[in-house]
Amino acid sequence: MSPLKYVTILVIFLFLLSLPSCAIEQKPEEVLENYISLLLRGYIDHAYELLSAKVKEKSTREEFIHALKIYQGRLKSFHLISKKEDNGIVALEYEVVIIHEQGKEKKLTSTAYLSQENRKWKILNPGF
Repeated sequence: MSPLKYVTILVIFLFLLSLPSCAIEQKPEEVLENYISLLLRGYIDHAYELLSAKVKEKSTREEFIHALKIYQGRLKSFHLISKKEDNGIVALEYEVVIIHEQGKEKKLTSTAYLSQENRKWKILNPGF
């Protein structure tokens, strides 16, 4: 095998090794939108994975699922209002529309707080 082929193989190998570190990082608002989307679709257990380790220390998966079951099938929409960042913590104000038992819609405004853990945005406080 010629030296050029060795160099080509080495370059390709190094490129492939670098791919995970070049992965596109989600923005905090995308993480919150994904969290709310999972709740909208009833995937409460998957939404738990987007919570920070600090939140998970205080609430088990089962407790989290039980607490949010009241919103299952009742969340209608999500709208981001504003974003503020301070000392590595991002505050995202948002609005959700919830459908009550009588079928009436109610808008709720809340603020979620996110920070980075292992280079990934995680939810410190989802706001509701």
